[in-house]
Amino acid sequence: MSKIFDMNNPVWQFIGKLVDATVLNICWLVCSLPIVTFGASTTALYYALMKDTADEGSHYVKDFFKSFKQNLKQGVGLGLLVLVVGGLLFFAVRFYGSLDGTFWGVVRGISIACLMLYTFMIQYVFALLARFDNKTIKLIVNSFFLSIRHLGWTVLMIFILAAVIFVIFFVQFYPLLIIGYGLVVYLDSYVLNHVLKPYIDAANGVDDTNNDPDAWEIPDEEISDETPVIEAFDEAADAAEEVIDAAEEVVDKAEDAE
Repeated sequence: MSKIFDMNNPVWQFIGKLVDATVLNICWLVCSLPIVTFGASTTALYYALMKDTADEGSHYVKDFFKSFKQNLKQGVGLGLLVLVVGGLLFFAVRFYGSLDGTFWGVVRGISIACLMLYTFMIQYVFALLARFDNKTIKLIVNSFFLSIRHLGWTVLMIFILAAVIFVIFFVQFYPLLIIGYGLVVYLDSYVLNHVLKPYIDAANGVDDTNNDPDAWEIPDEEISDETPVIEAFDEAADAAEEVIDAAEEVVDKAEDAE
């Protein structure tokens, strides 16, 4: 009988994590209300729950707001990019699906394929921002790489998301909204901690002096040696970053001139 009320019991530990996920889901909803902060709050949700499920965090709510503050600027940009691209792809699939003809059928097929790759990518991109130190374009490239290399886990995370959406909106079990996306990220966190561990270990092996878990970076050799396609993505990302840096310099000079 005493084991039933033992807080170290796996059942109680699981329930405790669900409570954590529920509280963090509320934090995520509140911090996502301005819409533009959606990316930063989602990143913070992944950070806190990945720490929580790995029993690494000091306190899950503090971890949430720590990540929200640290990744606010980059998270806002990434979140807006994800929302805009996702909306455009969804619109394209619907729009081209309403048109007749072989050509438009092919275009719709391409749009669906792009939407699938986009869905693969977003399973990882906020988790990478939460736990790795990369620029936005490289985060997106690395997310594509991880989603394809670990396709089985990617499909599982998509299934988790689809299952929660189905239970809430089709079965109409609305009480699940209380934990909602927090439940999705909570379950995904076990997968992501498993998938990312080799990259974290590799990063720590490259730089043993790096003791900051938030400074992890996926080594370039882990990606470029895998496939020439990723090398091409990296080159394109570097070129895009140079363009962005140049644009920022122009904006800064214009502000100084004013």
